[in-house]
Amino acid sequence: MQLRQKILLILAGVVGVYAITDHVVQRFMVLGQFHDLERSRAEASTVRVKNALESELETLSGRCSDWARGDGTSEFLEGTRPEFERERLADGVLGRENLDVLYLCDARGEVLWGRCVDPDTSRLVDAEELSALPQVGGTLAEELRLGWRVEDRMRGLLRAQAGFLQTELGPLLVSTQPVPGSGGGGASGIVLLGRFVSERMTGELQQETGVTRLEVAFHDPGAATEAEAAFVEGYAGEPLIEPRDGDWLQVYHLIETQVGIGLASDSRPSPLLVRADVDRGISKSGQVAVNYALGSTVAAGLVLLWVLIGLLQKTVLGPISHLMNGAVRIGEDDTADVRFDLERSDEIGVLSREFDNMMEKLAASRAALVDTAREAGKSEIATGILHNVGNVLNSVNVSSSMLAKKADDLATKDLEALNQVISEHAQDLASFMAEDPRGKHFSPFLSALTEEMSKGKESLTEEIESLSQGIDRIRDLVNSQQDYVRRTEVIESVDVRALVDKAIAVSENVDAFHRGFEVVREYDELPRCPLDRYKTLEVLVNLIQNARQAIEERGDDERRLTLRVMSPEPELLRIEVEDTGLGIAPENLARVFDHGFTTKSNGNGFGLHTAVNAATEMSGSLTARSAGPGRGATFVLELPTRVHAESGTQS
Repeated sequence: MQLRQKILLILAGVVGVYAITDHVVQRFMVLGQFHDLERSRAEASTVRVKNALESELETLSGRCSDWARGDGTSEFLEGTRPEFERERLADGVLGRENLDVLYLCDARGEVLWGRCVDPDTSRLVDAEELSALPQVGGTLAEELRLGWRVEDRMRGLLRAQAGFLQTELGPLLVSTQPVPGSGGGGASGIVLLGRFVSERMTGELQQETGVTRLEVAFHDPGAATEAEAAFVEGYAGEPLIEPRDGDWLQVYHLIETQVGIGLASDSRPSPLLVRADVDRGISKSGQVAVNYALGSTVAAGLVLLWVLIGLLQKTVLGPISHLMNGAVRIGEDDTADVRFDLERSDEIGVLSREFDNMMEKLAASRAALVDTAREAGKSEIATGILHNVGNVLNSVNVSSSMLAKKADDLATKDLEALNQVISEHAQDLASFMAEDPRGKHFSPFLSALTEEMSKGKESLTEEIESLSQGIDRIRDLVNSQQDYVRRTEVIESVDVRALVDKAIAVSENVDAFHRGFEVVREYDELPRCPLDRYKTLEVLVNLIQNARQAIEERGDDERRLTLRVMSPEPELLRIEVEDTGLGIAPENLARVFDHGFTTKSNGNGFGLHTAVNAATEMSGSLTARSAGPGRGATFVLELPTRVHAESGTQS
């Protein structure tokens, strides 16, 4: 990804994060205040509905009190003023008084006069349609006459009460007042006034309070939702406000009733549930404001982003692109002639001038570096040749010493003594050998001398063959290193087990004074593998030689060298050289193959370095593992056979 794209992404990310953070903050803080204001408005609306109903109930109670204390009411109930019905209770009295229900009862609760009108249809309602109220001649329920509390009914006192009554036509605002007797005695009866919470009343309340779809009904536990039931159960004076959808809030409020019919002795009347819908115009306005703020923030961020990108392109990105193109040209063309020449006084100008100075120094040092690398390569090749040739020269030196010793041990003195005796008796040799006691031993002596000379000859022949092999090995090493210099490989089909055995033999010739080793061979049955014979042999000789020296330096009775040949997976050869020698410290496992690193007192650190280089050249690997000092070590050579097989045999 280009720097321009990275900067653009970073700046866009910053703008985006800022816009999102600002939007989240506004949603939680600003929009939250709009929601709180909206809930307060919704709560106030339902409170106004509740207050309006309670105010209507107070008005109704006041009018009921006026009727109870009005002229003629007491006399009518006592039966002393029958014209009261014609004067005050004429047709249309409910409409004139803006009432839906009017009952006049004596002290025993018997209805002397009663009317009930459906406010929505203006028709008279038969008492049979309204079970909560009796017909004329019936008896008013004790809850309406004496109150719904048990203690009030037991005392038999008429008390004024006001509340809401559940009827088939819906909730009824009802108020009762005892009528004082005309003689100043006890109450002569009861006046009951009522108004239904009808569609007309709810419409008036909606206009008065600003709510939408107002519903006023008694709470029915059997038909209530879980939210309504929980609200009624835990009601503490606060309304329940829930969003109905994105446009409306649904608000619930309760009005405790004071009147009930057919209630248990101590049961509480069902509360009146006020349910209203309030539009969410405030929260919508808040959402519009928050969205506008988000849009303005994003727009400002994009403008700022465009300005910043333009400035960065002119002051930073353009010059950096120029520097980058020059650096790419340097990498592609391997040239030191690139010059930037940015005439600037800022940091980029300083960087360009330093690049120019660096390229001048690079041009001057490149020639010296090439010469140094060439000499270093020659030195490493020469070091490898000397190290490997030195190993073989030890074998050649031992062989030449053995030749000198065995030549000195030949029975030449006995042959000279025999020759002297023969010369002394040259004239009578036949009689000397037949008659002289010494002559009689000539034949056995000659036979023994012949046998001894034959054994000496065989021994000399073996040593001469070993010397010849060492010389051939030196020649092969020189040729191999010459092949390495020419970057060519000699791939042959090799018997790996025989090659390992040859490496053991070469190592024994090199260190003839290191004898008495137990050599354990664990060879799997493998087919011939395409390998570079000489490089593989060079690695194995180095590994076996190091293992022998490690075992010798430990000086323990356990002198065992184990060699394993296996193929853990197709097209992969693995050779392991395990010894019971000094072992390798954990901190040195990664360094044993470094050039010049050695833990031996007489080591030079070239052998394992040369071996790992040879393994790498054959597309293989050479690794070491050890349990620690004094616990031996294992060197693992892995060579891929497929690569060499594809290369073919080269010579």
